Amino acid sequence: MEVAIGDLSAGKFDGSALSSRHKKFGYALPQIKELLDSLPNERTPTAEDWEQLSEKFRESLDEKIEKLQKCVTRYRTALGAGVYL
Repeated sequence: MEVAIGDLSAGKFDGSALSSRHKKFGYALPQIKELLDSLPNERTPTAEDWEQLSEKFRESLDEKIEKLQKCVTRYRTALGAGVYL
């Protein structure tokens, strides 16, 4: 997914586009619930269960970090090009 931060060709930066996208980088309660629901209900979770949950979370977190890094790169490019914020 490419993270767009505004129309750079116009020499202006749409800050609202960036601020609306930053909300996608957190975790909503339903997402956390989904992760926790993967733990067994019929017994106490084991260290292996927690490790599996941790791996799922880590994969999701790595994807978010990658998207944030792309966003930062584009933002720096916009600032370096003298785009008005």
